[in-house]
Amino acid sequence: MKLKIIIAIAFVIVVGVTIYSLSGNQKESWEKWKNDREEFLRNSSSSPFNEADVEFEGVNYFNYDPEFEIKAKLSPIRPQNPVKLTSTTGEDLTYFQSALATFDIKGKNFEVMLLTLTKNAPEEYHLLFTDKTNGMSTYGGGRYLEIPYKDAGNILINFNKAYYPYCAYVHDYSCPIPPRGNYIDLKITAGEKDAQ
Repeated sequence: MKLKIIIAIAFVIVVGVTIYSLSGNQKESWEKWKNDREEFLRNSSSSPFNEADVEFEGVNYFNYDPEFEIKAKLSPIRPQNPVKLTSTTGEDLTYFQSALATFDIKGKNFEVMLLTLTKNAPEEYHLLFTDKTNGMSTYGGGRYLEIPYKDAGNILINFNKAYYPYCAYVHDYSCPIPPRGNYIDLKITAGEKDAQ
């Protein structure tokens, strides 16, 4: 009996350490992502700020929240049909419907469309979404997120890495408007936010 209790306690400790470690790694990855992004926006000649000669005043983020590291079930879409998304300047931009991601946040179930820029050998999924923070504490047009590509199985959607499209900073940019079906009916208080 004691042996079973010891094994059970050891299992709980191992799971706890693993979860803590994974969360810690995700937060470190987020810190690096933030620093790299800030460096690009501030200094790169390809930055929307430098291209439009607009002063860069930094980027604001919600505090990191492990609750928004979401494990999602990936359901590939075959064939990958092209989809036209209207942009903020009225153009049609072509993406491919590549997968559905199903997940729970705070007891609510959601399904969003994951898009790719190419049919063959894409490197990442693009999640363009809106939520209840838009127009309140985040950009009204929604936010974007990149997710490493997988053919099947589960994926991690880390909303802490959600960011604004370029048109949030420089209105001349043409940015795809998130699909209507990618509305998440709660406040995603993670990722980039407005200055307070």
